[in-house]
Amino acid sequence: MNKLTAELLHQLKSAAKEEIMCREASDTSDAWQDLASPENILLLVEIALQVLEAEPVADVVAWNHPSEERKCSVQLRRFDLKSGPLFMLAPQPTTDTYRQIENDGWIEWKGGKCPEAYSTEVQVKYRDGMGMEDAAGDFSWTHDNEPDDIIAYRVIENDGREG
Repeated sequence: MNKLTAELLHQLKSAAKEEIMCREASDTSDAWQDLASPENILLLVEIALQVLEAEPVADVVAWNHPSEERKCSVQLRRFDLKSGPLFMLAPQPTTDTYRQIENDGWIEWKGGKCPEAYSTEVQVKYRDGMGMEDAAGDFSWTHDNEPDDIIAYRVIENDGREG
């Protein structure tokens, strides 16, 4: 099995570009299957290169106290902190408008940084089945494999009423 390296990815990128030029010059549409088209291969290679060449980014510390929630009012002690997860690319929030509409406004959440502006009103569902509504900044959006991990949320639209 070949190890995925930057050199191999650059070779694949060159081969895909060459195949695209050849296909444009002559009708050889059956040379590659639709899913493995040179355009798709080129896109995958460019994504893989970005990941491979990215500088590591990390949450330097993560909250590690089992009986306290992660809030600003908590007094930090060095033994309450542990090394955070290391990512090659910073995790990006995924807001899929079409999926949100199809699921009555609910967006699946798998943990990470707050996906909305802190002042945005949201309704959340917890792993334990409970729910709550408040400003996005008032919730803990990270996952700790606890019953109060947020598993889905939806933005509460302002209907023009006061309060």
